[in-house]
Amino acid sequence: GGWSTDLRFWWHIDFAATFSEDVVRRASKECQRDPAYISINVLETVVVIINYAAALCACAIDGVDISACPMLLNYCDNTSACSWINKKCRDSLLGRRLGRLFAGLMWGRELGVQCEWLSTHANEIADRISRVK
Repeated sequence: GGWSTDLRFWWHIDFAATFSEDVVRRASKECQRDPAYISINVLETVVVIINYAAALCACAIDGVDISACPMLLNYCDNTSACSWINKKCRDSLLGRRLGRLFAGLMWGRELGVQCEWLSTHANEIADRISRVK
């Protein structure tokens, strides 16, 4: 899940209820040696991308003027996801595909994004949202 107090939104996706059993299995720690494994880095990058999309929607719906500050600051407790968003992914096939998807989402938008690392302990709100049942 993700949130923004400034833009007044939060979101949550129940991973197990939303995705097929195969996807959930591929994201489990027991499958780390499987070539089809979906790493936590991929999942955290998806969270940043959804946060960006939610910010775009919130700005459009609320008529937020972003001309004075056209950059979304997104905190994330995964250093790989931050690197993939700010630079690029070189090693993960899924990470590179997410980069292309994200570039397409950002294409022609006035709002950019900068991802900064936040310690897991300081990321308490997002962790609580992700555990909503």
